[in-house]
Amino acid sequence: MKYAFIINPTAGQGKGIDNLIEHINNVATRKNAEYSVHVTGGVGDAKLISQMLAEEKEELRIIVCGGDGTFNEAVNGVIGYDVPVGIVPIGTGNDFVRNFENEDEFLDIEKQFDFEPVEVDLLKYKYEVDGVVIEKYCTNVFNIGFDGNVAILAGKLKELPLIAGSFAYLSSIIFNLITKRGQTLMVTADGEEFYKGSLLLCSIANGNYCGGGICSSPKAVTNDGLMDLQIVKNLSRIKFLKLLPIYMKGEILNRPEVADLIKFKQVQKVKIVPKDKTMEYCVDGEPVTTGKIEIEIIEKGFKFLTKSCVNNK
Repeated sequence: MKYAFIINPTAGQGKGIDNLIEHINNVATRKNAEYSVHVTGGVGDAKLISQMLAEEKEELRIIVCGGDGTFNEAVNGVIGYDVPVGIVPIGTGNDFVRNFENEDEFLDIEKQFDFEPVEVDLLKYKYEVDGVVIEKYCTNVFNIGFDGNVAILAGKLKELPLIAGSFAYLSSIIFNLITKRGQTLMVTADGEEFYKGSLLLCSIANGNYCGGGICSSPKAVTNDGLMDLQIVKNLSRIKFLKLLPIYMKGEILNRPEVADLIKFKQVQKVKIVPKDKTMEYCVDGEPVTTGKIEIEIIEKGFKFLTKSCVNNK
């Protein structure tokens, strides 16, 4: 068995990366494990590295040291190969591992060598660029509208000196509360019109969390063969302020007083067409700009390295 660690040196503002590499070396040597360490140099590198490693067709496990975006890249790189991918969550959001029991144990390098692969669903999405169809995969969640805008602005703020991830998200939430920008979309679910018009936010989720711990999709399960489609309709700032704490805690689907503001369905296929020619949104916390997109669930789409055979908490 070979272990390949893919490290994003800018994750978590790049703190402690040298110590992490030294720790990996020490643990792997103590375990007499065959391993390699690969440091990314920019966006897209994790995909290229993981694909290169997978093409060697050896018994391999890839462990990403980074955030949800780097993990997403690595998973996209192993599509079509029987290579499990794990994560040491040293990024800002680290939302994917929140779906699993004992999430703190993912930071333990020694335990990473002992984790076993479990089958997890994927969200496959496609869009067109200059007439060419592009296909990619999402591990956790699409965020369109308010929470997508929060993640996009937080990502920009994190690039500034002395602004940590939690403060970046808080600042972004406050700014987006003031501007309250949503989207105008036509959403089709499993071939039927689901929503048409302006909305505050739209999420399509495989996992429960986004934005560094916001429980935006409380009913989502990573291995049920379904994705959770949720829309919050356009509403006033006063109603929005009352709704936000409920939404962040994952209680929004259990509150009858806000039921008329929410549309929810568990589906297998979604098509989203923006009123404008393009829309900006987040895929696993990373900003994307496209025109219309089509999303479908891929049941048991990849193997994730974890302690438990039970995917969700």
